[in-house]
Amino acid sequence: MPPLKRPDVTNTIILPPRHAIMAAETDILVVGGGPAGLGAALGAAQAGANVIVSERYGQKAFNLHVDERTPVMDALFHGQPFDTTGRSESVQNLLQRYQDVDAAFPDELRADAEAPPAHEASGAG
Repeated sequence: MPPLKRPDVTNTIILPPRHAIMAAETDILVVGGGPAGLGAALGAAQAGANVIVSERYGQKAFNLHVDERTPVMDALFHGQPFDTTGRSESVQNLLQRYQDVDAAFPDELRADAEAPPAHEASGAG
């Protein structure tokens, strides 16, 4: 994957000042674990980048509310095998991306990634 070059012409915008807590450092922050986010995260990780994927509430939700994908998403959510024979290319790609990301996911972070979000664990939300 070639690096992006800076544009020849840039624009400046003025934003109001704000403060934030830095929780981690990374080379690439991917916001959203949908098909594009997973593809971007996987590509960056394969290129050697330190990647963080941020998904709403810390869950592997993928935001994929498409009827043909529901069976594979249910199988992934419940940790069950899924046969893609006769399924659309979209479903086959989705399963393969998930398996690629899962294989690349650091073991030392698995417990955190599989824990229920704080708002669910506390009964709030």
